[in-house]
Amino acid sequence: MQTTHKVQGSDAGKYASYLTSTSERGDYYIDPDDEEGEGAAGEWHGNPAVLASLGLSADRPVDTGRLAELVQQTAVKDSKLVLVGDSAQLSPIGAGGLFNHVTDCAPTAELTEVHRAENQWEREAWAQVREGNATAALAAYQAHERLHIAETREQAAEKMVADWNEQRLENPEGRTVMLTDSSNEELDRLNTQAQEYRDLAGELGNDRAELPDAPYQLAAGDHVIFTKPLFQPGGQARVENGTLGTVKDIQDQNKLTIDTHGANERELSVNTREFKDLRLGYAQHVYKAQGLTTNTAFALIGGWQTDRERSYVALTRAREQTNIYVSKENLGTQNMNSEAIERLAEKMQQSNAQEASITRDTTPNLSLGQTAEATPETAPDLDPEIG
Repeated sequence: MQTTHKVQGSDAGKYASYLTSTSERGDYYIDPDDEEGEGAAGEWHGNPAVLASLGLSADRPVDTGRLAELVQQTAVKDSKLVLVGDSAQLSPIGAGGLFNHVTDCAPTAELTEVHRAENQWEREAWAQVREGNATAALAAYQAHERLHIAETREQAAEKMVADWNEQRLENPEGRTVMLTDSSNEELDRLNTQAQEYRDLAGELGNDRAELPDAPYQLAAGDHVIFTKPLFQPGGQARVENGTLGTVKDIQDQNKLTIDTHGANERELSVNTREFKDLRLGYAQHVYKAQGLTTNTAFALIGGWQTDRERSYVALTRAREQTNIYVSKENLGTQNMNSEAIERLAEKMQQSNAQEASITRDTTPNLSLGQTAEATPETAPDLDPEIG
């Protein structure tokens, strides 16, 4: 009797953490944080009948190199490969586009009904963004007072953080997140403002720990996110990139204790002189937010980075409501809001999804009168046994 082994290749830290904490961890594993690709190789054990479950709608979708490695290993072991993903979301940091090509060539099952959003109008708006009809989607968000237009990017950001603070105070049990598709510098500013609101509310401790290269310090009560894996001594499972946590207490200027959230919850001691890859987690970049589900989301978009894929991820994180914040400054207009919305729609409809090179036509361009057929003078000699 054949045994089916689960092979996990979900290229995101928080999913890897889940796999590590359960018996579902398989015999073959793609390291989500091996940026050199060395972690793509793994060992296969047991029966060659293998079910490979590959999550592509996660923190960082699997790039072509790692996907090709998994496909190759599947073929070698005469196995079955099951891919799960969403090509409408963000492409991987490395070369991508292969998943979309595979879905055009192989048998597929498609999920068409949205369950995350509670409101029917928002489900429809998500589908419109996905299909490239951002104009209709933005009209719906404006009609429900979820689209906020400011004069400058700074004003839009301040409005978003203020609304985030009001929402979390009104509903302390609900999960909220702010999102941006812009720079790390903007992310730091948003997190600093959010931290100040919490500090003024008396929600943070008085002691502070330094975080090298960050424009803020950490306090007991702060929400944080790991931006790289933290390896643990004694063979313990590492803390994965993307893990969320709460600072429990501060021991001194560089030492703190963090309680992690998620499938593998634990208490960690961190020395920020030895490990500095932490960030306040009130606001996140859309890349980090892939796979995230929250109650309420606040999305600051409209800059040069905004496109269909980033907008789709930003707008589809929340169950209850998503609020959009943009500025006329970013959109290059000082006129009526209607023009700003029109320009935002143009950005949101522009797709920058990667395409696999295999989908491109490689037929050489021929000048007038030429054909692709070989002439007798240029036709190669064929081996009789082959020809």
